[in-house]
Amino acid sequence: MPEDWKQRALEAWNVPSWKAPVEYRADHPTQPVLPSEQTKRLRQLMEENVSLERAWRELNKLRAVSFRPPKRQSSPPAIHFDKKLTLDQIIDTIRPIVADVTGSTKQHIRTLWAAAKASRACGASDVIHRAFMDLAVEANLIDWRGHWTGKDVRADLCRHGTEDVAHVITWALRGWNPFETGPLK
Repeated sequence: MPEDWKQRALEAWNVPSWKAPVEYRADHPTQPVLPSEQTKRLRQLMEENVSLERAWRELNKLRAVSFRPPKRQSSPPAIHFDKKLTLDQIIDTIRPIVADVTGSTKQHIRTLWAAAKASRACGASDVIHRAFMDLAVEANLIDWRGHWTGKDVRADLCRHGTEDVAHVITWALRGWNPFETGPLK
């Protein structure tokens, strides 16, 4: 019986369906795959002289670098305010930025939010809130009826301008972030 089994195995290898891959491999030897820099670094971390804590720190550092999301281009330039500025000085600083017709409504509202957040120490919250609401109308971010004026705002959302701006200013005065992402410090 063992002889019969060996013969059957040899016959199975001689089937034409097995010959093509075997011949292909003989004619096309595989090139050795060289490890990447990251693979080399990971192999170094698996050595016995590397502590678990060090390997953990290194892996998290590698992951933070390799999975960093791309920077968003739609964010406005960072605006830094001196802590000694008055409310009027802060508003005068951002008025041309908010009134700039080339920027998007999203950039303008983020700029308004940053300025309102920076002005929290400049007076009572109701005075700051009113000043920024007036700025939104003066800079034509919203019109006198409370509708958004930007061409990039969907038509069905235009009528919510006043409540959206009021919401953003309220969150700024509380130190909260109403936006999903972005440079909001």
